[in-house]
Amino acid sequence: MNSGNLLLDEGQNHSYVSGNKLRKFNGILKEQPEVNGFITLGSVFSSHCMTTAFYGAYLGKPVVLIIIAESEVDERDFPHLKASIDFGAKVLFVKGAEATAFIDEQKERYKDYLWIPGGGHTPGAAAEYCAYFKSLFQANETLRSVGHIILPYGTGTTAFGICKAVSALQLPTRVIGVSVARDKERCLQAAAEFAGSETELSPLEIVDDYAGRYHDRTPETEAARQWFFKETSVLPDPIYNAKSIEYFYRKEMSNTLVVNTGGMLNNLL
Repeated sequence: MNSGNLLLDEGQNHSYVSGNKLRKFNGILKEQPEVNGFITLGSVFSSHCMTTAFYGAYLGKPVVLIIIAESEVDERDFPHLKASIDFGAKVLFVKGAEATAFIDEQKERYKDYLWIPGGGHTPGAAAEYCAYFKSLFQANETLRSVGHIILPYGTGTTAFGICKAVSALQLPTRVIGVSVARDKERCLQAAAEFAGSETELSPLEIVDDYAGRYHDRTPETEAARQWFFKETSVLPDPIYNAKSIEYFYRKEMSNTLVVNTGGMLNNLL
């Protein structure tokens, strides 16, 4: 990459179930290593749901996935969902308007299972990314001098973990979270759930240009994906990383670490 930019490709951390959700799940398991099963929720595009299904298969534990969808779904159309079913997960569909009551019912029905919030948004998951980035910063002098770190922002767990590492090491780096769905206020609320102080959030900047546009694939995001692939040989997924990559090019960012958070099976959409 040019202009002093760097790339961290989390799509390389596993041969199949790759990305930030894999690293976050390791943190979740450290919080509660002994479980009877897993129950969580997400969308038809969810990398987190697929990672949960993978770990269920790996550990020999049952998995229940609550998928929020507004219309009838053919799982064969959604690679992460199909993989989740192939791993043996039980999938329950619900419309958004009915989701809160339905989720509460299923949490009670499967109360012996470990409940994981959507996106793996737990303190343990955030701590895993904090520790990971501390180790990266401490091992790499060049990384300590980058002006920005940019990544897609879903629940904000990964971004907060990075912010906490930046704050702890008193680095000048700004963490740019490009929201894939939520507005700025909701993004900051999610990050604040784990913050021990305002200082831990001080490196964070939220871009909410795509608020309310979770499913959108625009000519701009598609062009950004292709240009990034040409430059790096990494093809960002069209749902999450395409949005942060489009912003990166639009703002002509330099001295920036670009974090590709994975979700690569969504490239088959």
